[in-house]
Amino acid sequence: MDARDSADAAELDASAARRHFRDPHVRGLRQLTAHDQIVRDTVMNTPGVRQVLAATALQVQGYSPGRRPRR
Repeated sequence: MDARDSADAAELDASAARRHFRDPHVRGLRQLTAHDQIVRDTVMNTPGVRQVLAATALQVQGYSPGRRPRR
């Protein structure tokens, strides 16, 4: 797998997560960004997001040279 394949895989993972966790009906958030605390709180309180973030962190650690993920 070269760097381009890796980037394509990361893009696929990100787009899949956006589709899965997207909630376009949350009023008042549409014009806000991740710089706004209410957006971050809403995302982190979405069921399943914390588990996906934890799994992603382990995956990133697994690809880091000289690092091994904790079990």
